Amino acid sequence: MNVAEFRHSSWWNDEVYEKLGKEDIVFCGISHPLLPDMPVVNSKRAYFRFHGVPDLYYSQCDHELLQQITAKLSSQKKCREAFIYFNNTASMAAIENGLWLKKFTKPG
Repeated sequence: MNVAEFRHSSWWNDEVYEKLGKEDIVFCGISHPLLPDMPVVNSKRAYFRFHGVPDLYYSQCDHELLQQITAKLSSQKKCREAFIYFNNTASMAAIENGLWLKKFTKPG
């Protein structure tokens, strides 16, 4: 799987999503202080990285945002598989967020 993660808001547009999708390249949605907090599904797989907001790499992700992103990814019929990564690793935030998300998404 090839994934492209962009760091400028100009890349968040339908033309980019479609071109990458045709080449089977996944558009990586990200949570970043300066970029849109929105998952993009342009393939049968989705990829989303949490970098920490407001303090890049440090801040713990808000549980409500984690729920929203997870719900949006789950609701996409095109998406068969989603990968969620945490890059807020300069503190314990990534571990705490990962454990919370695992508990939240556990079936049953």
